[in-house]
Amino acid sequence: MPQFIRYPQKRPKKKKTWVQKMNSYKDLPKIQEMSGKLKEIHGSGRILLPAPSDIYEIMKSIPEGTIITIDQIGEILKEHYKVDVVDLVRLGLFAKICAHASQEKRKLDHSVFFPFWRTLKRDGSLNPNYPGGIAIQKRLLEREGHLVVKRATKFIVKDYQKTMFESGEH
Repeated sequence: MPQFIRYPQKRPKKKKTWVQKMNSYKDLPKIQEMSGKLKEIHGSGRILLPAPSDIYEIMKSIPEGTIITIDQIGEILKEHYKVDVVDLVRLGLFAKICAHASQEKRKLDHSVFFPFWRTLKRDGSLNPNYPGGIAIQKRLLEREGHLVVKRATKFIVKDYQKTMFESGEH
């Protein structure tokens, strides 16, 4: 009778929680000299690779009735770290992670989550990658007095520039 070799089964990797993801970037923030394509696009200078904790603190501080865009968060970080450019791709990714981490914290320990819905994309549109998607973000913004309208395939806060967060407030 043939014998079968039994290989140990691999345990599936445990998926990181949003809070773990937010806290896993211990090497950030980091400032680097621009090189390669970045240097071609922006010229010489320094670029900030932001830390999720910095983004979390800014998003958390946006008062009711005001909104902030990802670009504004980048400008605040640029000014704070005295750099020429902020990595907006990481900034957008980390904003998503922070939003989900706040929801996760709220479910785990019933702590108050921060108002992630007040952070919009650069054009004033809602972010479908935030917890609850567009529907929740729209409802929460409208509850604070913002008018959310549909333009083509996006939902945008109408006249969002009028209620934008002033960076001097941070």
